[in-house]
Formats: sequence, C-alpha cells, structure tokens
Amino acid sequence: MSYMRVDLNTPAMTHTFEGAPVYRKHAEVAIEEVPVGTVVETILADGTAETTLTATAERCIKVTNPGGEVYLIEKAKRDERYEHIEGDRWRARGRVHAFRNPHGKPVVIDAPWGEPQYGGTEVMFAVALDGGVLGSNRYLIGGAEFAETYRAEEDKTA
Repeated sequence: MSYMRVDLNTPAMTHTFEGAPVYRKHAEVAIEEVPVGTVVETILADGTAETTLTATAERCIKVTNPGGEVYLIEKAKRDERYEHIEGDRWRARGRVHAFRNPHGKPVVIDAPWGEPQYGGTEVMFAVALDGGVLGSNRYLIGGAEFAETYRAEEDKTA
C-alpha cells in the first residue's frame, strides 16, 4: 500500500490544530506493565498496522483500549494521563485537538516516539493539550478507535 507522508509540525498544521475541536478521552482502559523486550504491534480496527514498539525500561506500560487496540506508553506518563479505578482498570484523562485526515488517502507520519505511524483514510490527526495549550505531542488515532474512546467538548478553551 502506498502512504502519503505528512508532517504534523508545519505552521499550516499548527494553525489547523488550533482551529480543530477539542475532544476528551472518556473510555476506561486496561493497563499492565510488561517486561522489557516485549514487542507490541498496534493494529487499528481497519486493519492498518499503525506502529510497532518494543518495551524499554522507560516505555513498559501496555494500554488496551475497549476495542482491543494496544500500545505502549512511558511509565512516567501513566499517572499523568490515566486515573486508576481498580485492578487493571484506568480512566483516561487526555484532551486533544483533532481532525479527520483531509488527504483522502492513507498517511504516514514520524511519531513523537521516534517510529513511523501509519493511518488509513479515516484516521484522526491529533495533538495533545498540555495545560490547555497545544503540546508538541502530535500523532494519529484510528477513526474507529477515536469514535469509541473520545467525546467532543463544548468549550474549546476549557
């Protein structure tokens, strides 16, 4: 499959992110610590192999979304991004500006974690909000996964 390379860090993309709606991640997820060296491949609902990561001492927290999508995050970010409910259940705290892939074709970006990240035509472009302002963490979220785990906020400045 042919992928269009997209740079989410251009001034034009920053402007588009600034005008995009704000969404809050509302879903409960399962979180577990995995051994260093564990390979986790993120496969989206549309079948796209989004990214593959290997657990390191810093990035060894595996998150499983309600639809089964799995990915790794840094241990230090778990408590910042998720609130513990009980056992392996956590509730996400994340907020993003996001918009649907405007290119009408599959895309690939250089993800913040240093690997390529792939998405189909329905993928969402997202940037995390840090303290209510655009952060530098820009990435893709599968369309089905986004619909399942995010809800729009009424007030973009909140």
